[in-house]
Amino acid sequence: MEHTLLKSVFYLTLLFIAYFSPATELAGYSFGITQDKSGFIYQASQKGGFRLDGENYVPLSDLFEVPNNWLEDVRYLEKNNELLLAYGDLGLYRIDLNNNQTSLLTNSGCWRIGIIENVIYCLRGHKLNSYEYEGKKLEPLKLLPDDLKVHSIADGYIDTDVGLFMVDGNTAKLIDKTPAMYTKISNNEYGLVAWRDQALYYYDSFGKSKSIPWPTMPKSIYALGNTVFIEKNGAVVHLNLMDFSVINEKVNVVNSPIRRIFKDDAENMWFISSNNVQIKPAAITQISLPISSDYNIKVLSEGGFFVGTEQGVYKKVGDKFTLIGDPKEYGYVITDLEVIDETLYIASNKGLTKYNFKNNTSEKLYDRYVIGLSKKSKLLFVSSSFEGVFTYDGEHFLDLYDVNSLLHNNEILDVKFIEDNTYILSAEGFYSKDKLNRIGYHGSEIGIVVDAVKYQNAIFFGTFGNGLFKYQDSKLTRIDSPQSIIDLIVHQNDLFIGTIDGVYRYSDYMYSLMPGTSGLNVTPNSMLLENNNELTFGTQFGLTTIKLANKPTQLEPSIKTIRVGNTYLSDQLERYDASKQVSLYISNGSFVGKSEYAYSINNEWITVESGVINFHNIRPGTYEVNYKSRINGGQWVKGKPITLTFFGKWYESAAVTVLIFLIPALIISLIILVVVLLLKANYGVHKKLYNMLGSCELNKILTTLIRAKSACSSPDLNKLADGLVELDKAIDELVPLAHGNAALGKRTIQQGLDALKAALQFEQINLNFEYTISISNNKKLESDLERDIYALVYHSIRNSVDHGKANQVEVFVEQVRNQVHVSILDNGIGCSLYARTFKYGLGLYVMRDIAKKYKAKLNFKSSSSGTSICIGFPLSVTSKLFRNEKAPS
Repeated sequence: MEHTLLKSVFYLTLLFIAYFSPATELAGYSFGITQDKSGFIYQASQKGGFRLDGENYVPLSDLFEVPNNWLEDVRYLEKNNELLLAYGDLGLYRIDLNNNQTSLLTNSGCWRIGIIENVIYCLRGHKLNSYEYEGKKLEPLKLLPDDLKVHSIADGYIDTDVGLFMVDGNTAKLIDKTPAMYTKISNNEYGLVAWRDQALYYYDSFGKSKSIPWPTMPKSIYALGNTVFIEKNGAVVHLNLMDFSVINEKVNVVNSPIRRIFKDDAENMWFISSNNVQIKPAAITQISLPISSDYNIKVLSEGGFFVGTEQGVYKKVGDKFTLIGDPKEYGYVITDLEVIDETLYIASNKGLTKYNFKNNTSEKLYDRYVIGLSKKSKLLFVSSSFEGVFTYDGEHFLDLYDVNSLLHNNEILDVKFIEDNTYILSAEGFYSKDKLNRIGYHGSEIGIVVDAVKYQNAIFFGTFGNGLFKYQDSKLTRIDSPQSIIDLIVHQNDLFIGTIDGVYRYSDYMYSLMPGTSGLNVTPNSMLLENNNELTFGTQFGLTTIKLANKPTQLEPSIKTIRVGNTYLSDQLERYDASKQVSLYISNGSFVGKSEYAYSINNEWITVESGVINFHNIRPGTYEVNYKSRINGGQWVKGKPITLTFFGKWYESAAVTVLIFLIPALIISLIILVVVLLLKANYGVHKKLYNMLGSCELNKILTTLIRAKSACSSPDLNKLADGLVELDKAIDELVPLAHGNAALGKRTIQQGLDALKAALQFEQINLNFEYTISISNNKKLESDLERDIYALVYHSIRNSVDHGKANQVEVFVEQVRNQVHVSILDNGIGCSLYARTFKYGLGLYVMRDIAKKYKAKLNFKSSSSGTSICIGFPLSVTSKLFRNEKAPS
């Protein structure tokens, strides 16, 4: 009667909740995650979407034109190589990863995405919007009646207030007519797993279903093959869907509210909670025990194994755990186990017990605290907490008087046999006993010694509190390592260190935390090697096994992203501004393990912890950047080198730097030669000017001036006007001659460059000449300044075409504050420093003369890839009266 009343109250409570509370799957906490074919991981979060490359988190809003808002869900379509992003009320976005183009597919709200073939549907609250997806566009599709409330969705399945639907083509058919109040569903190619109102269902691909009671609503479900991972009170349980049997009671390491479970291409398991991401490497497997125990020790036996816990010893055969003996007799807290023939020796806080697992009989051998067990041949060595060390041969105990009589502390933790020596580990150092029975005491200063192994032709001792020590030639040397060591074991060329916070690999004088073991408290005396390459140890979560590769996995690194300033690039540029910060994001694509990175320029390797190489204020020039990475202290692997070309001012180049530091003696010895060459170049320029001025063109101009003078001397106004016209002609003919055919005359600089462009197109068919003039609309340059700018541009272009053999020339005339900046760039063969200094012609002479006139700096940068000439003129303008201004009286 009492149970019936409790059930009635319970169901009334559920009915009350069903009436006043909306059915939900905790929408908004989906935290979508997916992976593309390039290995990038895309994760949704409250702070927007992120792309993970193994080392760096890059916001999606920096990479693509998408909102920087809460991203609810993200899906990858491998067929089209594109991403679908659900931004809640902002709608559904699409990113084409082939060209990084972004488009808004629909502005209807989307919190969760479902995909089946060419059908896409979005869940927003309890409303479902469905579409046909063809040609990168969405066409509305009606899958369900409008009045249905949708609780949760998966790919091909929709759970509503009238039951569960399966999407078949462009229609939805009801496969379970039972309505549910709270639901959570997940599917794969084998079918659907659904939690519906305190029961767990499995609907297979043949239309059959089965269920078991499951009172706790899971925060996440992930169907994988014929199994399912399901969250239960912070632990992720792994179930077999064939019979709902438990494969593992706890897959994740740290208890937290897991919102999303995901398996990447490398078989690593991702457990995503509200505030962090746990990644369990594929190389790690976990065996949960049938009871809760923080300290667990495994020992192998025929057909299975024994495991010592805090609640006795269990034997495992197949999938079944069986408690052996009576823990009240042999002790609940098991400190060590050892097997000799058909006998299991059990060490505990209550002493030593031997258990015959053939006839299931046990015998208590010793009643005081036993810390550790060791065996040599068939002789058992027992380390006690109060009485030192003694042996047991199956029938008799023997006290090691020679050792125990010398003990400084009777608390012995273990006995180790290494080659011909025996090492007795105590709470205050250790004792050594050689084959001649000589005993030595060592390491009183290193404290509690928990383990000893032979590694790299030396003996290594692990201590609890003082770390790792190397013992060689009777000398102890402290090794950089974790301090609180529990256990040691050697596998091939590596030393594995069990601690209170994970397992470390020590190799090549470096140590690194084994991926996925952070937070694991290794049980003393529990580390063992199985099958030659499997490291097993006990933790607070049961038994953990790591598959050890012969060598740590190494992946080739690559440049994943390039950032210039605050802009992320999708492709590498040919040239970079030396004044801006350029960052190269390197990654080997590994999401587990500790990765190290280094890069080099000119063969000097520099370590970068974050995998980001930053270049800032680097000298202009071309650099080859090499880089490499390694995982968990393994071998370095190089990536493909990248070439970066930085451009800047000419005086920042490496060539100028070399010139500045030339040996003074060399400069002095060249002075005479320089003077001679300068005089020769000067003579050539003046000779050319003389020839120009002495030509017949000068006689024509002189005739025009005489006619102008005669007409201007007449009192007749008409003749005076004709004289002024003749004078203008003379000036127009004289100025080009004076400037070597590089004068502007009465034209504007715009007109002059237009005419020059037309002439060049006629003379040089393959020449691409472009110019840009950017002067404020309310300013007009003075005529002298325009003429000089044109003369400089003209001579520069003639040099580019005639001598530099350029087929592309760009000219920029720009107003910058109180200056006019002029830049001429070409892609010709350049002009050497020697030619510019000692073999220059009229063009360069005029350009320098103009710069000297305005006290301006002529920046001339030239190489085999082109020439750039830059100069800044002081702004000189002709004042203009604006329409709204009043003229002075």
